[in-house]
Amino acid sequence: MADWFGSEPDISSIQTPKPRLSESFYASGNISLYWEQTVSDYINLVYIPICSSIGIVGNSVAFCVLVLSSLRHTTTCLYMAVIACLDTLVLVLNICFFVRRFPDFEIFNEWSCGFIMYLFYFTIHFDVMLLVAMTFERYLAVTYPLHAAGLITVKKTVKIIFVLGFISF
Repeated sequence: MADWFGSEPDISSIQTPKPRLSESFYASGNISLYWEQTVSDYINLVYIPICSSIGIVGNSVAFCVLVLSSLRHTTTCLYMAVIACLDTLVLVLNICFFVRRFPDFEIFNEWSCGFIMYLFYFTIHFDVMLLVAMTFERYLAVTYPLHAAGLITVKKTVKIIFVLGFISF
């Protein structure tokens, strides 16, 4: 039926959509033939261990400096020490996930895989919550400098860290 704008559209001229890149990429089974994938695999093979190793050393040094310095009794130092520990744990788990990619090194079983994934996500969420709490504490210290000593104490910070850890759990 033709409308007053013209004739009906020709349905035969509509082309079927092409398969998505991921479908055509993996359907053939020859993903290793693409040079982009080879470069990506090589970058991941080198990048992940180097960055994780440097990060573990850096976070360990940061933790030692924060705990052994004269500022260790401040609330910000307490937050940063816990964050350094959590970030180190994330990097160690990242190396575990990296090693798992190799077929001869299966380090997870059914129980440990679920536990490690849970620990990974718990650590990430706890880390973010601590950053938000530390930011809010610094906001209070800048906005209300005269009341900050009463609002922000080490005991309250320890309680906040435990509550946030429980919420993340």
